Amino acid sequence: MTAGARLFWDNANRRLTTTATGNFQVGIATAAALAADTTVRAMLARVPASGA
Repeated sequence: MTAGARLFWDNANRRLTTTATGNFQVGIATAAALAADTTVRAMLARVPASGA
């Protein structure tokens, strides 16, 4: 994940992801994270739906 990437909640796998399809946007990454990392710094915020 890159800093500034939109983050989505993947309820099926109980984790944050950058995949929008089928997930709910919950915020943005505030720092980069490598694929092997198990954590990411994030700012959780109410985000309007796409196109709003």
